[in-house]
Amino acid sequence: MEKVEDVKSPLNIGEVFLVPCIVSSGMEPYISRRTDDYKTREVSYITPVINHPHNDIENGQKIIHYHADWRFIKKIAPNIPIALNSHSRHRYANVSRLTLKEGEKLCYYELPVIDIGQVGITPLSFISKSKFKHKCIHKGKCPHRGMDLSQIEPIDGIITCPLHGLKFESSNGLLTNNPTL
Repeated sequence: MEKVEDVKSPLNIGEVFLVPCIVSSGMEPYISRRTDDYKTREVSYITPVINHPHNDIENGQKIIHYHADWRFIKKIAPNIPIALNSHSRHRYANVSRLTLKEGEKLCYYELPVIDIGQVGITPLSFISKSKFKHKCIHKGKCPHRGMDLSQIEPIDGIITCPLHGLKFESSNGLLTNNPTL
């Protein structure tokens, strides 16, 4: 099985890859079938992430973080994630920017591509103080944090970086929504 970060072309819905996920645990309330009492049980949460850890120190974000990989998260509405696998008690967390906390780890899970669109992207305002060496895609990468954009399928002629939402014209790679303007 191929790791998703090793793929150098756009992904297709239904394809299965080894996807990096942050694994954490928490308590979940439930109603006991035997007694009708409210109880809690420990469950694991997995959040598929883009394996491109970075900080945005120029914007005050000194901690290394990951971004959720929304291509592998089922949604009940365009931007609302939902739990997928109730049999293994894995749940997808609903945050887009994640850090590895004590006791959490990055593990690979076989997951299908559910969506090719980019949703839940961290707002551009989070990188408003960033300076870019280039105002275009350079050597196939985003000028902000060097995210490889080879997997991103253009939508209406626009390539959107999944980390911070920078948009580029697919015809020439020029930046169309510079947050520092």
